[in-house]
Amino acid sequence: MGIIYKSPGPEYEGGASYILFSLVFLVVTIFLAKNKKLESFELPFSVFMIGAVTLFFSEPLFENDHYRYLWEGNALLRGENPYLNPPNSSLLDHLIFIGRERIGFDHLTTVYPPIAIIWFGLGGIFGLDIGLRILMLFNAFLVFLCLKKIEKSVTPWLLVSLFPIFAKEFIQAIHIDLLAAFFFLLFLTEKNESFKKGLVFILFSIWTKVIGVAALPFLLFKNSRGLKESLKRLLPVTVVAISLPLFLEWIVGLDKLKGVREFTIDWVWNPGFYSILTRILNLFDSEAREITGIAYVLYLLILTIFCLRKILKDNWNLNQTFCTKLFYLIFAGLMFFTPVYNGWYAIWFIFPALLLNLKTGVIYGIFSVFCYTHYGYSDYHYIGEFLTHIWFPISIWELLRSGRATSTTKNTEFGAKGMI
Repeated sequence: MGIIYKSPGPEYEGGASYILFSLVFLVVTIFLAKNKKLESFELPFSVFMIGAVTLFFSEPLFENDHYRYLWEGNALLRGENPYLNPPNSSLLDHLIFIGRERIGFDHLTTVYPPIAIIWFGLGGIFGLDIGLRILMLFNAFLVFLCLKKIEKSVTPWLLVSLFPIFAKEFIQAIHIDLLAAFFFLLFLTEKNESFKKGLVFILFSIWTKVIGVAALPFLLFKNSRGLKESLKRLLPVTVVAISLPLFLEWIVGLDKLKGVREFTIDWVWNPGFYSILTRILNLFDSEAREITGIAYVLYLLILTIFCLRKILKDNWNLNQTFCTKLFYLIFAGLMFFTPVYNGWYAIWFIFPALLLNLKTGVIYGIFSVFCYTHYGYSDYHYIGEFLTHIWFPISIWELLRSGRATSTTKNTEFGAKGMI
C-alpha cells in the first residue's frame, strides 16, 4: 500500500496500479467475508491513525486540486476574496505561496462555498507542505468519525472494502466532499428525529459543497406528523435554500463566478450516460449535455412520482429508511448522468449505499477508480467509463429485487432493503 500511495503526483502515468490495488483489496475482502473472517468489525483509533500516518509522507496521487484548495484557503484567511480574484490575478502577487504556479485553470475563480474555503484555510495559512499535512490529519479524523458512525449499521466487508478509496481520495487528496458528506451523514443517521438538527446539518453541508441541497425537499416531510407540520417547515427550508446564493450575490455577484460557469460548460471526465451519447451515438458535446440534463430531469420526475405516492399514503411523512433509499437513487443517478464524474464524488451515494447494505451500490463507488485509466492509458478510458457506470443499473436492479423480496416485512432499520 505504501508503494501505491507514494507514487509521484499529477505526472504519474501508472493508473492501472491504483486500480489493480483497489480491486485486489476488494476481492480479498470478499474472500475473507465468505470465509467468515469479517463477521464483525470495530476500528481502534490507534490502529487507524498508524495506517493514516503513512499517507502523511506522500503526495496526492493523480491530483493538483490540493494546490488550489490550500491557495484559496490561504488567500481568504489573509483577507483576500477568492470569489473575485483568481489565482493568477496580479492583485494577489503580494501573497507568498509555494505551489501557486501549479494551480490548474488558474484564471478561474473559486467554485467552493465559504465553509469549504475556511476549512482549506486552516491548513493553507501554514503554506503548502505543512498545510497539506494538517488537512490530511483533519480528513483522517473525519474518515474515522464516519467509520465509527456507521460501523455497527453495515455489513463489515462493505465498509472495509472502501479503505483504499477513503485513503486516496480523502486523507491523501484532502477532497472537500468528505466534510460536506459528513454533515449529510449526520442528517441521514439522526436518531432524535429533530427537524432543527437536520436543517442545521444540511445548511452546513450546502455551505461546504452545494450538492447537499438535494436533501432540502425531504426535510419538509422527513418524520413529519402531517401536512400542517410540513407546511410549517416550508419557511426555514426556503431560507436555507436561498442563503448561499444570496450570500454570494451580496459578496461578489453571481454573474462574476467564472469558475462555476466554465466548469459546467466545458469539463468532461469519466461520464456515464454522456459517454453513450458521444461515443456510441456520435452526438456533439452541446447536444449531449442538453440531452443528458433532460434525461436526469426525467429520471428525477419518476422518483418524484414514487415519492409523492409514499407521502400521500403515509400522511405527509417520510421515514429515515425511505429517505436513504431516495438519496442513493438521486446521487447515484446524478453521477451516472453528469458529464463530470470524479472518483471522490462517489462518497455522496456510498454513505446511503452503506446504510442500506446495498452491495452493488458500494461496488459502484469502488469502481470509480476506473476514472484513473486516463493516467497512462488514455486511449482506453472509454473502458473505464463502462466499468464504472455499469454498476448504476445493476445497483438499481438489486434495490428493486430486494424490495420485492422484503415487501411483506415491516423492518424499518437501515438493514432492511425494501424499495420505494
